[in-house]
Amino acid sequence: MTRPSRTKTFICVTCKKDTFKTAAALSAHQTALDHFLDCPQSGTPFATWREFNSHTSSYVKRQKTMSAEEAVIAAPAPASTPELASTPEPAIGAAPSEQIHAGIATQPIPPIPEQDPIVVPIHECDLLYERLLARCHSLSRLGNHGYRLTAAPPKKCLRRSGKGKQADEPKREHHEQEKDKQQTEISQREKETEAKVDLGFLSTPTSMPWQFPKRKAIALDCEMVGVGPKGNQDALAFLSAVDFFTSEVLINNYVQPTEKIKQWRSRVSGVTPPGLAAAVASGQAIFGWEAARQALWEHADANTVLIGHSLDNDLRILRILHFKVVDSAILTGELVFDPAPDARLRRSWALKTLAKALLNRDIQIGNHGHNCLEDTFATRDVIIWCLKYPDEAAAWADGARKEHEIKMEQLRQQQALEHELALMRFPNYPIA
Repeated sequence: MTRPSRTKTFICVTCKKDTFKTAAALSAHQTALDHFLDCPQSGTPFATWREFNSHTSSYVKRQKTMSAEEAVIAAPAPASTPELASTPEPAIGAAPSEQIHAGIATQPIPPIPEQDPIVVPIHECDLLYERLLARCHSLSRLGNHGYRLTAAPPKKCLRRSGKGKQADEPKREHHEQEKDKQQTEISQREKETEAKVDLGFLSTPTSMPWQFPKRKAIALDCEMVGVGPKGNQDALAFLSAVDFFTSEVLINNYVQPTEKIKQWRSRVSGVTPPGLAAAVASGQAIFGWEAARQALWEHADANTVLIGHSLDNDLRILRILHFKVVDSAILTGELVFDPAPDARLRRSWALKTLAKALLNRDIQIGNHGHNCLEDTFATRDVIIWCLKYPDEAAAWADGARKEHEIKMEQLRQQQALEHELALMRFPNYPIA
């Protein structure tokens, strides 16, 4: 008895659907839904990973050759181009021949920041850990500052349906009905997209007793790019994570979004098309936010304290529900205002401001965007500084509070003056 031959099927590289019996059917599916792998640099669509990897590899090689040729032709004098002489060396694992393309570093993994992180002696780790646990924020505080606490999607006001309309309502024109039908289809697609995003939220897993212990505390930071029809939807593009106590770099990788990038936001994110293309070609990029989340969970469990600056944004893009959190934006705000447990802070300070004021460290300088690893270390060190030096932190908080109150008083005086001037110009005009 002969074994029946297995029917060959074709798989979509984007949605993983594997029910296509012919290449033509797969091509029609990809064309209709735009399910292609897009080159981060040129935007060229590819239907298979083989084509995509071949293109990106050849592109990176061409850019390296072009950059080398341009460097030879230009032959600038060292004195006129000091920035090239001070270019940091590639990080461990990066290709040694990475060049500079259009003034932006193209190595797949940015180098470790020049400024050394704070070193925590072994004998201080236990005390620092106790203080860190004591500063973990309450659920009410996290909820008031935008943290996602449940996997259920947030409640939204629903539009009134047409079922409640009067029976004698006159019939509308055909084109109006078609317009409403199209709007309904668009709304349905939006709801399906939101449902997919909301269903992606998961709580950090709990480690089993037989598993290798996870890290006690991890500082992390994410950089995002824009995807979606208008490029206004965030997608993870870079993830950095370091051990809070040892400063060991656990993750420092580009993340290849699963959707086409419409806005790179390079001036803020520091993510560039050449950098992402090089990381993908060299195999150093993580594919998709789910793989990035799993990479983080290789080092963290539910008992790990996660540390970040405005960490709610990072956890949201990773679709993580986590409840042991120390946020440097919240912690410093608590030091300044000492609010009630369920109250929202009046203001928060930017990481760049905190790094300069507390660490005397300059970060986020220049116009090349953020260095994700640099921001991660800065957040870690701000928290360590506040925990190790509570008296100095209290002194800074007192000065910051007085400065804030002075600015608020100046603002009130300016508003009162504008109010009086408005009454003088328009005495009969009612002004609240």
